[in-house]
Amino acid sequence: MAGQPDSQALVVKRFEEGAVQVLSGLRQTLARALAAIPAATKAAELRRILGLDAALAWQIFSLGSAEDVITVGRLVPKARAMDRFVRAARDAGVPDELMTDVERAYSEFDAWVRDHAETRETFAAILSSLRPPESAPWTKLRRSAFRANLGVWGVSVRTSVHCAVFFQRPTGELDSLSIRAQIGVRGYRAGAGVSMSAMLRTWGGNEPPPEAPSANVSIDGGELLTDVCSKPLPRFERRALPEGVTRDFLVLDDLGRTSEASVWWRSFNGNFPGGSTKPPHGCSCRCSDPTETLLVDLLLPRGWSDPKTLGVRILGPDSKFTPERRPTDLPFEGSASHLGTRLQAMYTPAVPEYGAIVESQIRARGWDQTIFDIYRCVVRYPILHSFTLMYLGVEGAGGEPG
Repeated sequence: MAGQPDSQALVVKRFEEGAVQVLSGLRQTLARALAAIPAATKAAELRRILGLDAALAWQIFSLGSAEDVITVGRLVPKARAMDRFVRAARDAGVPDELMTDVERAYSEFDAWVRDHAETRETFAAILSSLRPPESAPWTKLRRSAFRANLGVWGVSVRTSVHCAVFFQRPTGELDSLSIRAQIGVRGYRAGAGVSMSAMLRTWGGNEPPPEAPSANVSIDGGELLTDVCSKPLPRFERRALPEGVTRDFLVLDDLGRTSEASVWWRSFNGNFPGGSTKPPHGCSCRCSDPTETLLVDLLLPRGWSDPKTLGVRILGPDSKFTPERRPTDLPFEGSASHLGTRLQAMYTPAVPEYGAIVESQIRARGWDQTIFDIYRCVVRYPILHSFTLMYLGVEGAGGEPG
């Protein structure tokens, strides 16, 4: 088992080398064909000259001019679309031998994909994992999954808010406050519910967070903020889960737009166990329901953290946190950011009332004289049941957000 990581790396390397080879061959032939159409200096011009649809012209032009073939490999047209391009190019006077080279390179590419990935969809997914997530097309895939899950789970959440605030009392004890919301919850099946579990783990001390409650992890019950919840107050129901625990659910008794509700709640943990003003610090939350936007904020008293060490990871439900990124990490195109120290910076048009609610909760605790560093991560269409983990000061993490 000790050699397993090296074996995995070798498999990835071989796949990438093969993909680069067939994609480079296709790119070179397309580049020569495009050079034979001097006026086609842009995709729009290629579309006009050859009479192609906009999508196909953009695919061909991007492939023929790409510096990194892996990043555009998913754009290779399907067979019928490529045939349309070849016929149009020949009709426009591109030499037949150039287009024959394009056809040969395309056939070699198509055969390699069938042998190594079976389908184009699988090929595109593997290519996306070969490049930094910020250049990968995962958002579209997650959006498709979100739409499919509306029917599977019968609910959706427009914006899920998770905010963790740390504080040190004058006597030295450490407290943590979690503020959570599910905004714009809608039901698509009678009796469908959305979990109201706290499930925002605040952590401190010298070790990263384990997956279950322990001496330095808080998973507390919540208290509704009825003043800012939907009116009339939605119905809640306590349900027993298969693992032997109970959890509160927001239950939707109507369907579609008329079922929409928003709920806010908080949980407070006084004298936070195992807490420390020294890094690392972090919070993590799970996406339990189909969600459009996940917003995670972490507020640390000024001086506790260095923004340069800010990082964010997306982990599967069974993943174990380690400082270094691992192949089991889930893809993420975004990053965490430091918003500064002004609470007004927490404003977001997705939830206009959010900043004022956090500010009022901090004031109610008597923490309003404390200056906080504010850290934020936003995930569009988070992967169902994944954990978003934002952290600072983890040794070996590299300090690279996102």
